Amino acid sequence: MRALPVALGSLAVSFATFVGLRVIYPWAIDGYGMNVFATQADLRILRQAVLIYQKQRGSLPDTLDQLVPEFLERLPKDRWSAAYGYRRDATNPQFLLYSTGADAKDQAGAGDDIVEWEKESDCKVYGAGCLSERLTELARLTSLAMLLLSALASVGLLAEGLWHRSRHTNRAT
Repeated sequence: MRALPVALGSLAVSFATFVGLRVIYPWAIDGYGMNVFATQADLRILRQAVLIYQKQRGSLPDTLDQLVPEFLERLPKDRWSAAYGYRRDATNPQFLLYSTGADAKDQAGAGDDIVEWEKESDCKVYGAGCLSERLTELARLTSLAMLLLSALASVGLLAEGLWHRSRHTNRAT
């Protein structure tokens, strides 16, 4: 009855492939485009500079310009050569850093502005996810087809094993 371990192993590999493509592959491929990724990295650096400024001075800077040259050598520009946005509320210890993005429209971090966290971006504008959405869907369909074929093969191997076993049992009697 060697067919059963082979069938179960084949089914397990197909299932692992399906889960891997469903969970890991979209995460690696579907992220943001390189411009967005690099912009988010800049935003994290700016956030650290603002927090260090706040810790040393006791308050948030009024503008990002106050970070230069003590906390940053220079202020970076986003990938579209625009200055980063900085909003703060005098009554709130929080602040917001963002890029106006490809359209250069200041939406205070809303709309298609790029912020530190992931949010929906227009793939046609940012080159994020357009091709990868199609590839991901193709990978999912392929892995699903592999899973179904593997299941059919497993059933076939199992049936063949049972048929051989019943033939062997019938000969013995």
